[in-house]
Amino acid sequence: MDVYEGTKCAFKYLADKVVKNGIILIDDYKVVHGATKATQEYLKENKNLKINKVKFYKKPSFIVKNI
Repeated sequence: MDVYEGTKCAFKYLADKVVKNGIILIDDYKVVHGATKATQEYLKENKNLKINKVKFYKKPSFIVKNI
């Protein structure tokens, strides 16, 4: 998504549709400001979730929806 508005909108309308143990992929976390800001806001609202990084590449990041 890159931009704040698109990423925020995706979290708002799509994150609840992800099944338990499903993955929310964030391609530009810590790379693009808008995606990073929206992701941090989502994680602040959902304190039981955390961001994960793939070990072999700087992007993407992902959230495992464990609820």
